[in-house]
Amino acid sequence: MRPIRFSSGDLHHLHHLLCCVAAALLLISLAAPAHAGRNVAEWDQELAEVREKLHEQDYKKAKKLCRSLLKDFDFWIFDGPAANRLLGQTLAFRAVAELGLGHPEDAVWDFTVAQAIYPELLAEHLPAVGAGGEALQQAVEKHQEELDGLVVPENCDSVAPPRGSRSKAPEIPMALYERFRAEMGTVVVQLYINAEGTPEAFLLPEPPRFPTAAISIAEFMREAEFRPASCDGESVPSHYQISYDFSVIRR
Repeated sequence: MRPIRFSSGDLHHLHHLLCCVAAALLLISLAAPAHAGRNVAEWDQELAEVREKLHEQDYKKAKKLCRSLLKDFDFWIFDGPAANRLLGQTLAFRAVAELGLGHPEDAVWDFTVAQAIYPELLAEHLPAVGAGGEALQQAVEKHQEELDGLVVPENCDSVAPPRGSRSKAPEIPMALYERFRAEMGTVVVQLYINAEGTPEAFLLPEPPRFPTAAISIAEFMREAEFRPASCDGESVPSHYQISYDFSVIRR
């Protein structure tokens, strides 16, 4: 097959046409409401299906449904009174599924993020989704006891804070970034980093206006590597606070 060749005039016309189409699509996306095409009742109905799969101990299917919901949230649920609850519950359900699939560390991390986004969510609520929820409640409570038992040193002659090994910023959903970049401002997160440099818990000083942005940060932090804090040359656990100013981050 012979290659198709365009003249410079054809390419100029095509470029102009594509620019017009892109501009039209941008105007349409900006005009669409954040919750277009979906409502809270529909999200709750889908979460009810996830809850049913958890009761049936079909953790693989439950995790798949949660993953699909989280992708949808990136496009539809930006803010509003129901956003934190919907995202928090979805993460909590994914945590139950992760534990059922044999991933306890991922499960506990997901639940700490869920609580950070939706503080009304308590470990005591987990048994409502069946045996998997009861198991996660026990895992979460054990993890909290371990965190409480770790002491962050205060009396050190020489202290070095933890340092991240990556400079790349978290990637937030493009739809959220393009529409609300100027409004997002700074999101502050707090981490508990163990003596090996692994984040153990994710906290937010206050529930975020845009929970999808907080989830993006949490997903990034879950995979981040840190040089642990040190006290007189020895690695120690520490609390670490990070601020992300999304108004200046470039995609």
